[in-house]
Amino acid sequence: MGSSENLTVVLRAATRDDLDRIMALERRADMQAFIFESSCTTHMEALTNPDFSYLVIETDTPREPTWAGFCILSDLSSGSSKVTLKRLALEQAGQGVGTLAVKAIQRHVFKTLGKHRLALDCYADNGRAVRLYEKTGFQREGVLREASVKRDGRRMSLILFSMLKHEYDANHQDLT
Repeated sequence: MGSSENLTVVLRAATRDDLDRIMALERRADMQAFIFESSCTTHMEALTNPDFSYLVIETDTPREPTWAGFCILSDLSSGSSKVTLKRLALEQAGQGVGTLAVKAIQRHVFKTLGKHRLALDCYADNGRAVRLYEKTGFQREGVLREASVKRDGRRMSLILFSMLKHEYDANHQDLT
């Protein structure tokens, strides 16, 4: 999967059958610095909670769909026009899947769900994620200084990002 030229990304609702892969990805050593690991119970409860949407990210190559990662959206049942991208984790970095996945998530939030705002935060030391969110049109809103404690006990600042529907629409006029 060296090039993203012939690659498309598809989102599908996660099921209980996906939980082992989701949790294995959360436990991977290279993920532990950037995402929290949730318990199986927490994931099971969230899967049935209307406030959350677990989406599996699959790459659709000419051969067949391949499990590429997952994302968790929250704030869905609050009656708000805002959705939060709570977690995004991919099997492989640097293959172009992240960019395609974020674009698919944006399309899902703004076109399918009809929401007005998509928000997220990421650790300030996660340069790959910061570049990805900026590249895909998110606006940096600010920094929550030392607002989170990482698994290793270090305090870390969070960068806040968001995208509004009209910003999405302006960048995707040819695709609507």
